[in-house]
Amino acid sequence: RDISPQNILISYEGAVKLTPHSGLPSLYLYHNAGAFKEANYYYKDCEYQEEAVRGYDCHEMLFNPGYFVYNIEDGDNCVLVASTESYDEIDTMELLQSEISRRSKVLRAAKLEKQVLDPLLVSADSFLVQGPKEQTKTVIAGYHWFGSRGRDALIAMPGLALASDRIEDAKSLLTTMAMYCSEGMMPNRFSEDKNEPEYTSADSALWFFHAVHKFLLHTGDVAFVERELLGTLLNIVHYYVHG
Repeated sequence: RDISPQNILISYEGAVKLTPHSGLPSLYLYHNAGAFKEANYYYKDCEYQEEAVRGYDCHEMLFNPGYFVYNIEDGDNCVLVASTESYDEIDTMELLQSEISRRSKVLRAAKLEKQVLDPLLVSADSFLVQGPKEQTKTVIAGYHWFGSRGRDALIAMPGLALASDRIEDAKSLLTTMAMYCSEGMMPNRFSEDKNEPEYTSADSALWFFHAVHKFLLHTGDVAFVERELLGTLLNIVHYYVHG
């Protein structure tokens, strides 16, 4: 999207606020730089090679608001935190340690003997995201072109959640999908700008059965399936039988 010349750039101690477009949220850049220098450069017709290969719209005007100047000495930490949320105070080192601790917990929970698999687990973690409602889970189908897709989530769930022993995430993903089952169909896409999901895949409901089966094989938690998912499974069978 071309960025209009009416950018709103506010720089204050330890932070820069940039509102690039009236329809977009503000971006906050928290830092410990010595200074922020405004540039306000526009680069026209920048080409994204991967988008061009895929046949997508591949040209865009990019805006460079400025640059940070750091005075670095031995032992210094250079900090830059990007967020769409505003904070009165931000402890960047605490954020860093919190994320390291969270990822370590993911790795420990997987109980895998070979550390060579650790990068795969961390990568898998990035695809499990908050669902359409709080406390729900879904899967990003593919960065950066695809958002949350129900069919992809069900196909990927055994590898993303069960293989790493993230049982609660697997449960949340399955119950989220069950919540949105409509006339025997599972949502194929959760739109980012609309609350209503899209039902455009005929076989997503069958992948739901597959995912539930994999969940049972891994956990043996029949009680959870009977309590939370059986009604949805029977509903799907009913609609398949009746066309």
